[in-house]
Order: sequence, then C-alpha cells, then structure tokens
Amino acid sequence: MTSLRTILSVVVLALLAAGYIGSQYAYFTGGATQWAQRMDQPPIVWLALLVLVGAVVLSIRKEKA
Repeated sequence: MTSLRTILSVVVLALLAAGYIGSQYAYFTGGATQWAQRMDQPPIVWLALLVLVGAVVLSIRKEKA
C-alpha cells in the first residue's frame, strides 16, 4: 500500500510540474488562452477525476501491519 501511495504521489507531482511549466511557457509565449482551452478537454478532466478518486481510495484504505 505504501508503494501505491508513493507512486500516486510521484505521478501527481509530475502532472503538477508539467502543468505548471506548460502554463508558464504558454503565458510567456502569448498562448495562455489556447492552453486554457486545451486543459479544459474531457481527457484532462477524466485524468483529474481519476487522480482524485485514487487519492481518496488510498487515503481511506488502511495499511496492513
């Protein structure tokens, strides 16, 4: 269970870092509107929902002793 939590943490950190770097790049190159439109697509929304549900499930489950 600890390894699943670690994997989820690393994936979330990578997604946050990629999103931040992408948004900063889009802002400084003048493409912030297009970036926002691309981030509001169903695959991104489903990915966010999947990460949220995974975090909730892993937070509810207890670790085995």
